[in-house]
Amino acid sequence: GAGPQTLWANSPTDWGVWSNQPNTGGIKSYPHISYYVGKSLGSLSRLTSVVSATTPSGGAWESTYDIWDTNHANEIMLWLNYTGTSAGCGNVKPISYNWTSAGCAIPVYTKVSVGGGTWNVYRGNNGSNMVYSFLRTTKTNSTAVDVLAILKYLKNLGWIGDLAVGDVQYGFEITSSSGGLNYSSTNFTVSAR
Repeated sequence: GAGPQTLWANSPTDWGVWSNQPNTGGIKSYPHISYYVGKSLGSLSRLTSVVSATTPSGGAWESTYDIWDTNHANEIMLWLNYTGTSAGCGNVKPISYNWTSAGCAIPVYTKVSVGGGTWNVYRGNNGSNMVYSFLRTTKTNSTAVDVLAILKYLKNLGWIGDLAVGDVQYGFEITSSSGGLNYSSTNFTVSAR
């Protein structure tokens, strides 16, 4: 049930998508940009990223980082802006092991300040891999993120080990954008060493 979309790109740091997805549940697309790191968590002294975006007021979506280990066993999502709520409710929700009777995802931790933002943290499995979702409590389209600090936070919880960091992706997970909505990304950079 996915609809049409058109991607455009002026450069790797200036691109966007017009997407017309039906008003039904489930993620239809994730247009994104990706930077491959290929280093173990313990060998990194810096892993940061900057991004600016333009997002629509309607639809159901999240603008999010998707960070993977090289084995794709762990997925770390950093929701910067989204149409649901940071409390796990609304028309987009994070993957979670625990849910309220009203159908809202239950965060494992709330108001965690790490990596340049304050987040509610969710944990679950999508059937293929573990998913750790950080939902910014103050939504934003432009930010700098200390990805390494977030990965170290997860390691300190014992949720991940000294994994090899694979792709750092940023884009728009679109559930619905009926009639066609525009999303764009500028200034995406990743610094890893």
